[in-house]
Amino acid sequence: MRFYRANLTLCAVCATGALFLSSCATRVIETVATSVVVAPATIPSGSVRQLFDQVVAETERLSAAMNKADSAGARQHLASIDSIWLAMQPLAQDLGDQTLEDLQRMIDLVHTSVERNRPADADKALRFLLLLGESIPNS
Repeated sequence: MRFYRANLTLCAVCATGALFLSSCATRVIETVATSVVVAPATIPSGSVRQLFDQVVAETERLSAAMNKADSAGARQHLASIDSIWLAMQPLAQDLGDQTLEDLQRMIDLVHTSVERNRPADADKALRFLLLLGESIPNS
């Protein structure tokens, strides 16, 4: 009798479960085509000094974002630094190999700070950039 009652209970539970599961249906939601609007990229321009000052300003913002743990903001500032550096490189050839290499090292250090989440590297890059600014002409 016990065995019969246990089987009956098990069958009732299975039947109830099957009833509830069969009532679940897949609902299809129609999707609407969307388009993504991308703002046109602006290419920074100016003298070597103006571009350098922009790099310093963006590095300050990046450092602040890193210290607030705002990784999205830091990546955005890094992208700005990269675009400024791309525009600055051809103009900076006249500064000499050593200055150009030092600038590249600081850009690399800024990348390291964002990629490895090291705010101290952003601060260090900013301090060294300010020192390098002494060798950048004001023209």
